[in-house]
Amino acid sequence: MSIPGLLLIAAGMGVNNAAVFKMVPQYVGKAVGSAAGWVGGLGAFGGFAVPPLLGWFAERWGTIGYARGFLVYVALAIVSLGLAAWLHFSEQKCAASAKTSS
Repeated sequence: MSIPGLLLIAAGMGVNNAAVFKMVPQYVGKAVGSAAGWVGGLGAFGGFAVPPLLGWFAERWGTIGYARGFLVYVALAIVSLGLAAWLHFSEQKCAASAKTSS
């Protein structure tokens, strides 16, 4: 059962990675290189910081620590959803104010 789950996670990560790098040129215009660098750097930092945190959970609580460690991913997902919603609504607000000022 873990292999299909792993494949599903890998496919989801690939699709999301492609979506992020597809959106970068739409939002930053001529600064694509530096924005892609920031996105890649933040992704690398996540790959550097999250595994030791998961290892700390496993070391502290033993086998049940693996399940508790994945709460890190749940927390990151909630923060990401909140940030995405905030960005979405602030963009709509900017677009609406630009229409009224035209």
